[in-house]
Amino acid sequence: MNKLLSNKKVLIGVGVVVLIVGILFATGAAKVNFSVSRTDQPQEEPQDITQAQQPVKAAQQPKLASRPTAFTSKVGSLDFTIKIPVGWSVASDSRVDFVAGALTADTLSDNQTFTANINAVADMHSAPNTKFADYETKWKDYILGQYPSMEFVSGYSTKINGTDTYIMMVNNTRPDGLVVRQIQYVFYLDDKYAIISTGSAPAEFWSKYEKVIKESIESLERTPAQQ
Repeated sequence: MNKLLSNKKVLIGVGVVVLIVGILFATGAAKVNFSVSRTDQPQEEPQDITQAQQPVKAAQQPKLASRPTAFTSKVGSLDFTIKIPVGWSVASDSRVDFVAGALTADTLSDNQTFTANINAVADMHSAPNTKFADYETKWKDYILGQYPSMEFVSGYSTKINGTDTYIMMVNNTRPDGLVVRQIQYVFYLDDKYAIISTGSAPAEFWSKYEKVIKESIESLERTPAQQ
């Protein structure tokens, strides 16, 4: 099947980089540009208080940062903004234009850890006459054909902020058996460029991240002056 983006390496990266970045985050090998420091807090003396007397703390609802993060694509030098989830931070990875991950990794049922993350990468279409309909009809089969470990979950087309977008969700199984749920947005910017943004989280924690990952990716916008 013909590729849709001009840079096949980038296209391959789109399919696997989120999983790779997740592994890098979890192992501490990623070139993250955020820093987290923790100091040991003095422990308080235990209090004699019954469970009924303890205040009930409401579960925190995931939300996005109020201030958008700006980034520029390597291909075309296109400028974008995106709002990342609260409690996440921007990282650095040469394979993509943008990546951000949660500051705290999730501990899975088998005691492995995985850090939920989002990335974005822009590229040119492989041919000047590539239409959004080409992504609608070919993207799913191309990606699944390249990565047999991926299991298709759902796919559909919509408009986000006025931009034609194809959305695909898959389950991606790592060699160690960990199942990662990934949602990928293919934004058809114009007759020259597309940008692909992918969110990942462990399948067993997907319900925790689905809403905020979708909201974050759907906040992605190209700087109006360049349109």
